[in-house]
Amino acid sequence: SLHNPEIKLQSLKEDIKEFLKTSGWEKKLHNAVYREISMFPLPCSPSVPPEHIKEPLVYMRKAQANWEKRILKSLNSMCIELGIPLSQKRPLSEQKELLNKWNEMGTDEPDL
Repeated sequence: SLHNPEIKLQSLKEDIKEFLKTSGWEKKLHNAVYREISMFPLPCSPSVPPEHIKEPLVYMRKAQANWEKRILKSLNSMCIELGIPLSQKRPLSEQKELLNKWNEMGTDEPDL
């Protein structure tokens, strides 16, 4: 045991493992190592070509948002050129029907 002043080299490794388990430090160390690995991933193998390395998701989300803006702008331009309204206000009867359905959906709650 580590609390015992007589430390035996033969059992030192097992004594330290047991101490870490009983003191709660084993879980803390596991969590700390996991956090470090997730923050700083291991470098890729040099055999992996650069074009196969994935981009971070943030980059993909920005690219997707920019692409969607360009598509929407292009669609709006085409509709204006052709004189076709891209969106139009719903008729009053359809607005009321949709509002009623919307309110009904808001009041549906599961019975607990």
